[in-house]
Formats: sequence, C-alpha cells, structure tokens
Amino acid sequence: MFLHHDQRSRVTQPFVTLVIGGLLALGPIAASPAHAEGPPATSRSTETNYESAEATKALARLVDLAAERLMTADQVAASKWISGKPIEDSAREEQVLEAMNAEAQRLHLDQAVVRQIFKDQIEANKLVQQGLHDRWKDYPQERPDSAPDLDHIRDEINRANTAILTALQESQSILRTPLCPTLRDNSTDSLVHDQHLNNLHTQGLQRALSGMCSAQ
Repeated sequence: MFLHHDQRSRVTQPFVTLVIGGLLALGPIAASPAHAEGPPATSRSTETNYESAEATKALARLVDLAAERLMTADQVAASKWISGKPIEDSAREEQVLEAMNAEAQRLHLDQAVVRQIFKDQIEANKLVQQGLHDRWKDYPQERPDSAPDLDHIRDEINRANTAILTALQESQSILRTPLCPTLRDNSTDSLVHDQHLNNLHTQGLQRALSGMCSAQ
C-alpha cells in the first residue's frame, strides 16, 4: 500500500520529533577523548624530538669540556716537572671530588655518577701528565723550561669542572639511554679529528669519557 504525501508527513513528523527530543534529553555531545587530553600526538612528538636534540647538543658540549679540561694536563705536567712535585696528589684529588659531590647534591644530580665522572677526569689528566714526563725523560730537548703557577692552572680546572656539571645536568636524558655510547664516540672522533689530537691526548680523552654513559 502506498501512502499519499500528507499521510507520509503525518507518520514521519512524530518520528523526527521523537529522535530530536531524545538527543536533546541526552544533553550536549561530549568532546572525544583525543581532543580532551591535551595537545595532538604530533605536537608531543615534536617537543620530544626538540628535547632529545638539546640533550644531544649538551652531550657533545660535555665531550668538548672534557677535552678542554684535559688540555690543562700539559701545563700541570710542566709545573710539576720543574718543581719536582709528584704527579699523584691524593689530597687535592679528594678535595676536587668532595667539591663536585656537594655541587651534585645542590643540582639534584646522582652523586655516585658525578663522582665517577670526575674521577675519570682526574685519572685522564694524570695519564697525560705521566706520558709527558716519560717522554721528557727520553727526549731532554723537549723538556719545559718554564710553566704557569699551579694555582693559576687549578683556577682553570675549577672553571672547567663547573661547566662540566652544567653540561651533565643538561644531558641527563641522553646519558641514561643506549644511544649514549654511540653519540659520545661520534663526538669524540670528530673532536680528535678537528683538533688533531695525538695518541697520548686521544687516550686521555677516551679515559676521561669512559664512565660518561654509566648512568644508562
């Protein structure tokens, strides 16, 4: 049976009214969870990538600072050669480690990690000093005849220590990942190439950075 137009209108209208009334009774339609939970996934991904890039830069900066600190070994070696002081200085080493430990606590850094990293810096410095002293024994013509005051050199080392702590703080997120050794080694290789480091100083730098990724 076919309905005339006016009959279809009378049947449809109550049905539409019923549906619309039901929707109004339910109230406003809630926003989908995807929109209610904050920024889109692409925004969060961009932010994460930015943070990773900044941490990677900080790690490269950490390698640079370790190299700068290591370069003071030449001056320390010359000073100790002329003065006759021993390379080993346990009291000074402990003083440095305690100072760095206190700074690590202030900056909310892992004190055990910081202590190990600075122990590595000290051992690397001594490695270069000993290598230079051994060479000077075999090649008298290369022995230094003057050197800066040791206290002045230590001021430079203290400034490098402070900068290293800052770089450690900024690169924490990378130091704790499996990517750390690869990024560290790539930065080290680039620095060795760009600054034309000899074998002794390359070994010293590798020693200085050996515990950098232990936080992972």
